[in-house]
Amino acid sequence: MTLKPGLNLIALPGRVSSLTRLSDWLPRLGRPAQIDRVSALDAATGRLVTRIPDQTGGADLAMVGQDGLVVVAKQSKALTFGSLYCPPLDLVAGLNLRGFSCVPPGTSSFMLLDRLGIENISAVQRYSPRRAVWESAAFDPQGRSVGIDFPIVRGEGYFLHMRRSVFGFRP
Repeated sequence: MTLKPGLNLIALPGRVSSLTRLSDWLPRLGRPAQIDRVSALDAATGRLVTRIPDQTGGADLAMVGQDGLVVVAKQSKALTFGSLYCPPLDLVAGLNLRGFSCVPPGTSSFMLLDRLGIENISAVQRYSPRRAVWESAAFDPQGRSVGIDFPIVRGEGYFLHMRRSVFGFRP
């Protein structure tokens, strides 16, 4: 995966072992000359917690595999996370910033909506740094998938607007 200058939504690998805090990920994502800031969603408050490279103190957040990050990059940077571990994903009611370690080829946002079901999810969003636009897919009042049917890919982060919690989900 390659970070592009500006806003990027990425997902952590399925296993984070020793990198269990947001602050642990800053050196892995890049030097201060490469990364402006990194944010993660605090599910308890629904707010983003932001860390700035080389800045000590401030809020920190526990991270688990497949958590999503908002990375504001100053320049392009290739990232490699290595191992492929595919645990099920727990999604809580409300806003989630998550990604998928393993996704079947050809999976799209409409397929993800259908797989989770209208009773569980209302919308999925991503940011496309290539096009510099937000893309959304959702259910309309008649239960049809509408919006942009964008690809769901390994390593990308997504905002998932959940109506109800779903535990042990695999795309």
